[in-house]
Amino acid sequence: MTRSLISPVAHATNSASLSAVARAFCENHGLLPFVDSIAGAVHVSFDLAEPPAFSTACDPESGEEWLEVSATARGSVREIRDAYHGFTSRWLASMPAVVQDRVRLILLAE
Repeated sequence: MTRSLISPVAHATNSASLSAVARAFCENHGLLPFVDSIAGAVHVSFDLAEPPAFSTACDPESGEEWLEVSATARGSVREIRDAYHGFTSRWLASMPAVVQDRVRLILLAE
């Protein structure tokens, strides 16, 4: 059994820094309790240059909306790739479908 590093926690640090638009999106889609866990999952998985940033995005053709988590990771291509695979495994095993469907990671390499 894989131990989950991601679980809903009280939203204090990262959720407090959400923009009004991102906060409203999270509230409307039940994501607010997971914001700190989402940020924590990114922090645990990658050597970050700075904390992840949250924003919302919308597909102009379909109207689909999601929360974007943007992060810049340090390391070689191999290190970042391996970290991404670990992140994906933990993400799929730990996050409920509502979070998986409404959150996308935008990962840049430094």
